[in-house]
Amino acid sequence: MGSPQDSKSEHPDKACGEVSILAFQIYDQCRQKWCDSAGPWVSAEPCECILLEMPGESDQYGRYLAPGQPVTLPDRVKKVKAEADSFVIQRLGASVLRPVDPSRDCWEVEVRAAFACNVEFYSEAMQRFPIRLLCESEGEKTPVAVRPSLHTAFTVEKRIILHGGRNGVTAAGLPEERGWGSAPHAFVELKADPLEFRSVRAEDSGACDEVCDCNYEEPLNYLYGTVGAAMMLFLYRIVSLRIPSSGIAIPKDCLCGLQTPCEQFLQMNFPPELKA
Repeated sequence: MGSPQDSKSEHPDKACGEVSILAFQIYDQCRQKWCDSAGPWVSAEPCECILLEMPGESDQYGRYLAPGQPVTLPDRVKKVKAEADSFVIQRLGASVLRPVDPSRDCWEVEVRAAFACNVEFYSEAMQRFPIRLLCESEGEKTPVAVRPSLHTAFTVEKRIILHGGRNGVTAAGLPEERGWGSAPHAFVELKADPLEFRSVRAEDSGACDEVCDCNYEEPLNYLYGTVGAAMMLFLYRIVSLRIPSSGIAIPKDCLCGLQTPCEQFLQMNFPPELKA
């Protein structure tokens, strides 16, 4: 029987020396802070809703809000607030669209971020307008619940030019849909915070021709949100590298089982104020 050293040498996965790896080589990167007041935000509720404009949960009178459609607000809504800790980034992605300057090997990158937030609506006297959900069941819309806020959403798109190397004739066989065979890849990180929500008159929003609803005779207001974001964007390619290696890292054993509260307490240091 061989020695432990002989046994180790029989496993090439653990051998030292040089190894070939696939790595992400960054061609270009940028960081960017932006703060936009954009809209209209849309209703992200699964059902139709009514923004109740009269007090009392039994009241049905109010502004109709359709799923996936811009949130329209009456003039009675004077203040809009984000519900605490409700803002999230639901989806985030970056894709390489096309080469834009072949002489400089530049590419156009699109960043898409989908935000969602629960929003509360108040009158001038800070009286809250609740939201009644109307879900369809067996062909009839039935009141399901009354909520203090409306779940809303908005998608932001950014276009940025980065250096990404020359486009060739080979194709990377990656499990993703690509418009260009050997285009670089994009990776994005984003941190965002809601700064303000407000009601904007339709004719002042710049989007009235696209989203204005003619069903109401009174002036229409749309929900706009101001979001501040810090973004890191990378453009990279997958390359094959040969690097020195001291062997494959073998994971350590997992610690199984959870400690009881008493076991955790007994492992804590003794209180210094009680030491002699």
